[in-house]
Amino acid sequence: VLAALAAAFPQAEAVSFPDQAALDRAIDALDPAELERQAGAVLAPIVRLIQDGQSYEEILGALAARYPDMDDKRLILALERAWFVADLWGRVSAGAADA
Repeated sequence: VLAALAAAFPQAEAVSFPDQAALDRAIDALDPAELERQAGAVLAPIVRLIQDGQSYEEILGALAARYPDMDDKRLILALERAWFVADLWGRVSAGAADA
């Protein structure tokens, strides 16, 4: 993503942020397979719940039941964003397949 932004705005001045550089190095040192395994284990119940849901309302209700202490406004916002990204990704993928 950053490379795409840099390519899109070549006139942007390179700015050095040592803290960000250290963070970037630490992130680059992480094993992608291990991160995927950990994220998959955490997200698997949520993904299953969403895949099994028949409607937005059913999914929202199931998530609210599973995570009763979560602020529902944040949950609704997260679902709206996930739905938007999934829809957008589907449209982009369909457009790429047509090209």
